Amino acid sequence: MDHVPTVASSAPARMPAWKRRVSRRTVLATGGAAAAATAVAVLWKGNDLTQVMDRVRDLTHGYPGALRDERVRVSHLLRRAGFGATPGELDRYATMGTTAATTALLDYQKVSNAALDTKLPIIDFSGARPAASAGAIQGWWLQRMTETARPLEEKMTLFWHGLLTSGLDKAGPAQVFTQNALFRSMALGNFDDLLKAVSKDPAMMVYLDTETNRKGKPNENYARELMELFTTGVGHYTEIDVRESARAFTGWTLTGARQLRLTTGSTFVPRLHDDASKTFMRKTGNFTGDDIIEMLVPLRATAERLSTNAFYSEKVYRALVKSPAELVAQTIKASGADERSYVLAAQAMAPMGQLLFYPPNVAGWPGGTSWINGSTLLARINFANAAAQRMTVALPAQSLDQLLHTLVDANVSQSTKDALQAYAKEHPGDQAGLLFMVMATPEFQLN
Repeated sequence: MDHVPTVASSAPARMPAWKRRVSRRTVLATGGAAAAATAVAVLWKGNDLTQVMDRVRDLTHGYPGALRDERVRVSHLLRRAGFGATPGELDRYATMGTTAATTALLDYQKVSNAALDTKLPIIDFSGARPAASAGAIQGWWLQRMTETARPLEEKMTLFWHGLLTSGLDKAGPAQVFTQNALFRSMALGNFDDLLKAVSKDPAMMVYLDTETNRKGKPNENYARELMELFTTGVGHYTEIDVRESARAFTGWTLTGARQLRLTTGSTFVPRLHDDASKTFMRKTGNFTGDDIIEMLVPLRATAERLSTNAFYSEKVYRALVKSPAELVAQTIKASGADERSYVLAAQAMAPMGQLLFYPPNVAGWPGGTSWINGSTLLARINFANAAAQRMTVALPAQSLDQLLHTLVDANVSQSTKDALQAYAKEHPGDQAGLLFMVMATPEFQLN
């Protein structure tokens, strides 16, 4: 599970860098020169990685008026509303300007994704061919994130996957793949419609046991998580609300395949539904699950859990640590990949702390600074190293200034800039090494 992308190369076969056991001190000696290890030791100087990230964030916030620059605003937009940009994509959106670029990202249904659709591997659960494996659908989705012409569509699909979680530890590949399509189709739709749909989605029904929720024997798992994690949060409901709403969600059952993890359909069976009166949040009635959702979604507590910060506030500029999905997609945008590489790259996310379709629990991935520790940082840097060393031959050579402008808005600390300039001077012509060095900076780890 610890592979990274493989791309075409004329170099002789050897043990891949990502399979060698390395320490933090020697992590960069595997593909870049030994001098790279010294440079990264400077980039990540300090014993506490959280303090390093905090220091970089503080310095970033200190850049005078960074978000007043149109290109930087667009770059920030593409990182937050997508998965970064190639140099060509950044040029195109920057030429449009922030307002037009925002409109284009939001109105993505007007943008054709036909080019991507023809490249994606076929995922088939119909029985006409061997069913796709977990690795296949992970690679398929990572390729969508990286190559889509509709970045916000995939970013929101990832957001819903992290919030309305279901995982392959309980649900089957066909079920989570179907759920993934549901999230994509309703990515920017009404939240109440999405919640109503996901409450009847087979992956969720298996994951949170609503498929066993029956009249007279209510299962409270989904009802509890609906309030605790999906809407209001703790402190805005009672145990009575949990019990009564569980009764409201009774009646739905899975249809189709006999094996629980294979079915991708659901239906409402009236005799399994508790149609007696229920009291939920001080209201009484013959409530269904849809009624419960319609009462939860308009609450202020629900809105505050989903959105809080101003998008272009200086405090949010490069304030988030990239999730492994974001980091890997942006790394591939900079280095290139082939179809097989996406499957391996998706698997390489596991030691970084995020494996698609395998959230650690119903709360999803904790995110934030928890993405960075001694172990995960090694995995992140090793991935960048191997990806850069095997980057697509057709990628144009770029100077340090060009790489900095594309990947980190040219906003880096003086110590970072000194280390990168020293590497460029000592290794002229080492395009792969220079690309790797920029992707190894603390600044590149931030969105």
